[in-house]
Amino acid sequence: MVLIFDYDVRQALKDIQIVEQKEFVISEQQRESMIEVYGKAKWAVVDMLNERYSAQQETPFDLHHWLSGNEEDEVAYFLNEAGSNALNYAEAGAPAAFHLWLGKKGFVIGIEQQGAGFDARRVHQLRIAQHQGGGFDFFRKCQGIVFFDKKEKAKVIYFLGRIQKHDRSFQADRSIRDYADLHWDRHQKEKDTGCLLYSGICLAFLAGRE
Repeated sequence: MVLIFDYDVRQALKDIQIVEQKEFVISEQQRESMIEVYGKAKWAVVDMLNERYSAQQETPFDLHHWLSGNEEDEVAYFLNEAGSNALNYAEAGAPAAFHLWLGKKGFVIGIEQQGAGFDARRVHQLRIAQHQGGGFDFFRKCQGIVFFDKKEKAKVIYFLGRIQKHDRSFQADRSIRDYADLHWDRHQKEKDTGCLLYSGICLAFLAGRE
């Protein structure tokens, strides 16, 4: 279980021991310019992570890994799956911003969408998927931690990746994963209804990158 609905960004930043943060605003652009800015922002997040954590990584993060089906690069999968949803199927049809927090023990990526939020817990429980895409399937099985700003009206989806100093891989800290497992049964039993327009199609995937 890696979807945690009772976890918040304040706790996440404490867990990673934050030292730096960056925001990439997208929604202020015109639609034509926004596509390019969106693509460049994703690559900027990847580049900053590689620059900060290169010594602990065996393989650099790379958005191309999503295209090749390399699920070990969870950063690439998160940015493309969650970013696609914000770009194509949010109420306003646009992402608002990408957020990045870098810490001594890991990092947090946040993707914020414009318009009304969606019921993340409902989508998870009912396995709702109105469009092609594997976003929530990926969220359920990834080694990192996926959480939201609000359970029922989520506008920001977060990914926490832990940097393990000796095994050169990023994964969820054991204590956080234990916390997720603790709440699994309770979340499984809760009932609700609703829908989410979700897509795994990523527009302008290579925007801003040769």
